[in-house]
Amino acid sequence: MVAAWDGDWQERVRVRIRKLGFADALAYFRAFPDASFGELFRKLSEVKEEGGREIAYIHLQFALYESADRNRCLREVMADLLVRKMRQHLRHGWNIGKDSQQRRAAVAAEWEVPLDPAGRFVGLASQIWAAIKRLSPADDWVPLDQNDPMIQSVFDSVWPSDLAHGAE
Repeated sequence: MVAAWDGDWQERVRVRIRKLGFADALAYFRAFPDASFGELFRKLSEVKEEGGREIAYIHLQFALYESADRNRCLREVMADLLVRKMRQHLRHGWNIGKDSQQRRAAVAAEWEVPLDPAGRFVGLASQIWAAIKRLSPADDWVPLDQNDPMIQSVFDSVWPSDLAHGAE
């Protein structure tokens, strides 16, 4: 087995996505709105490619955000991934269940955000998370999708104007 980082891992991700019938990572992501990022990765990693080389979880993350940036929809994808992570860990609500605080912490820790050398998006994710917590969501609140009014309000208030919807 060849290591995931050996060779052209970007091309391996693109080939697997095309084998599933999608033009790019963004199209693949959008085709499965109810799937967690982990489920999307598992499905993609099951696609066999010549040479038997693996892909890493982070490869799909890079590919998705590169595609989102190219299509000027970083904000949409970042919000969508937050909602998917919330739906994965907070199925019954923001504050329902004995482990709700730990599950909220898991959302914040596991949310897949764009990786950039300056750490700008990690800081932005922290601001978004803090803004959601300040709003004290209802105990049973779980957003259905990235168009949830609270999610949109928080992103509207925190998203930097110089980013528009892409990284420019």
